[in-house]
Amino acid sequence: MFNHGSTVPFDNVAVYARRLGNQLSLHFENLTTKPDEEVNEDIRKKLASNQFQLDHGSGLSKVRNILVGEFGGKSEDFAAVARNGKCHVDLVLQLDNLLKQYEDTIS
Repeated sequence: MFNHGSTVPFDNVAVYARRLGNQLSLHFENLTTKPDEEVNEDIRKKLASNQFQLDHGSGLSKVRNILVGEFGGKSEDFAAVARNGKCHVDLVLQLDNLLKQYEDTIS
């Protein structure tokens, strides 16, 4: 996500969070320097090649890997798309799964 942004990416990052019951929804967005179509094609290629599953891939790869692999999330709990000159990433965390993972770690 951030590698499609400005030369100082964290200058243009917005983060939104909303809790609904047992779910925590996180939304990240930043400005892009490439056309939306190019960014979306890059995202599609990474998803199609399972590049998001690689530990040495992008930060998004790692987030999706942890979300699905360790916290019992579903692939639809992760979305990334470029529109209107911004890259948008949405994550849905199941809080029960996070708490269980934490309790298993400390016990």
